[in-house]
Amino acid sequence: MFFKKMAYSLITLTLIVAISGCHIVDPWNDHQGNIEVSASFDFLINAAQRNRLNIDAINGPITIIGDANTESLHIRGERIVKSDSESDARYHLDDLSISIIENSSSVTIETEQPNHTNGRQYIVEYQIRVPIDWKAYIDLVNGTIQMDSLSNKFNFNLTNGNVYFKNIEGSVYGDLVNGNANGSLNLPANGECLIGLTNGQLDLSIPSSTSANLDANVVNGSISIDGLDLDGFTIGNKHISGVWGNGNGRIRLNVVNGRINIKGR
Repeated sequence: MFFKKMAYSLITLTLIVAISGCHIVDPWNDHQGNIEVSASFDFLINAAQRNRLNIDAINGPITIIGDANTESLHIRGERIVKSDSESDARYHLDDLSISIIENSSSVTIETEQPNHTNGRQYIVEYQIRVPIDWKAYIDLVNGTIQMDSLSNKFNFNLTNGNVYFKNIEGSVYGDLVNGNANGSLNLPANGECLIGLTNGQLDLSIPSSTSANLDANVVNGSISIDGLDLDGFTIGNKHISGVWGNGNGRIRLNVVNGRINIKGR
């Protein structure tokens, strides 16, 4: 009986090894580590008749550049898995994938990875070039968002990380929980900049000729404005409101814990 049980155990172990491609799967082990395996991806999509990019990502930086001379959406980057061994990271690289969904008006990019990582790090680094007049909607859990040159709406939701945007000619809408937001904005007529931040610092640069209704608030922290006319404004340590120009645009900035800095240029 002992030898029969041992034989069954050997057969079972052989099947597990064979099925897993000689990689013994240990779902209870903690695979924390910085041994990295990566694979690049590169997609080129016709942008004709479309004007919106949606990104739903989990971990990793996202860089988007608007291009006035392209009619294509160019998506490239790296899939990365970090683990405690190269063999484990390589084996689980296929668990990390990029899903691209196209319809008549938009393209949606989604990061797909296991719900339970067992200590591994799953990271996707996106570098994307879009037509300059596209809208961009970004949802990211952990990482950095960089946006450069866009003449349409930019919308971001980020849990942990930093946001940088420049050469934006459209409206900006954003929510950030932990991190800093730093942006340079040319607010269009009747455009909006509505940003909420829980913990961190918000720096906004705008032309001194900006026309907008401003309302900036902090709960725990301070506000500073430099290089802009504040005649007729209501000014306090934690609240500043007033109107620049004819007030066609709207700027609403709210920080719970941190600081707001607004600078004219």
